[in-house]
This record gives sequence, C-alpha cells and structure tokens, in this order.
Amino acid sequence: MKSERDFDFERFVRKACMKNMLGAYAGIALLFLLGLFFVSFGIAIPFIPVLLLGLLPWGGIALLIIRFKGDLKGEDYWISLLVNHPEKVIWIKPIRVRHTAAYVITLYHEMNFQLLTADGIAIAIKCDSPLDQQIFLRGLKKYVPHAHAGYDERAEDLYRSYRPQFIELLKQEHRYRPVGQLDQGGISTYEQRVSQ
Repeated sequence: MKSERDFDFERFVRKACMKNMLGAYAGIALLFLLGLFFVSFGIAIPFIPVLLLGLLPWGGIALLIIRFKGDLKGEDYWISLLVNHPEKVIWIKPIRVRHTAAYVITLYHEMNFQLLTADGIAIAIKCDSPLDQQIFLRGLKKYVPHAHAGYDERAEDLYRSYRPQFIELLKQEHRYRPVGQLDQGGISTYEQRVSQ
C-alpha cells in the first residue's frame, strides 16, 4: 500500500460498511423474532403447520448470511483489506438502483458501487452525491488501481467461473478497464462512454 492513506475515503467506506452491517443484522434479528413467534405459537396451540411455518424464517437467516457475507464482515475487515491486501479487490461494479412506485413510476435513482473480491465476498457502497462519488473514486484509484471497473455480462460470467484468473482473462479478451485509468467523470461516465 502506498505510504499516504486517504482518510476521507476510509471514513466514507467505514460509514457505508457500518450502515450495511447494521441493516444485515436488523434483517437477521427480524427473521429470528418472526420465526420465534411462529414456533412459540405453534407449540402453544399445538398446531404443526404453524410450527413448520416458523422454521421458514430461520432458513431465511441462513440465506441472508450467505447473501450478505460481505456486509456482515464489518468496516474493519474492509478497511484492512483495502489498506493491507488491496490485490484481493478485483472488480468494482457500478449498480444503478431504480426506486419505483408500483413498478411503474420511477421515484429516484441511487448509485451504488459493489466491491468484489477474489474470494467471492462483496459489499455495495452507496454514493448518493457527486462529492461522495468523487471521494470514492479518488480512494479507489489510490487503493485498488488494478481492479476492473464497469459491468458487462461477460465480466459477470468470468467472475462467477474464474475468480482467480478474472483480471488476466479480461486482459486476454481486451475487456480490462482498470480503476486507475478512470477520469474524473467516474465509473458511471466511463460506462456510458464505452457502451456508445
């Protein structure tokens, strides 16, 4: 890692990771309580279908733990990874989230960037404002300039099937776009320019 650290970037990532971790734990707690309610109710009345219904949320907890493994790692894990083992972060994937009413009317868009590691752990960092995106991009360029930036279906396939060789395969296919070469417009602007 370079000698000078970007503490604004680290603070931003730390805050985003904390929000994600709290959200994941809140979801797990909610499912646990829901399962506990149905299991208790099923035992109290004794009614087997209600008892079995109470086991479903507990199965959901297992799925949440798998799905949000990166969120549950917490901010110390991600900062340590970015500072001490940046080579493990191999892909920065932009995700434009569209919030709608009744699946028809778009209320607003949200920009997230997912950091994906060589060992299959991911976390999405929300960048609401242009200032957030600027801080985030500056930090990515400093900490993980080697990571691939952007999204296409081929990159998704390569990441799922060949994580250890992900960047090398992208280079061979002339699809590799390192974070270090992004301009001030950021990943989303780079995506638009490349796709035209």
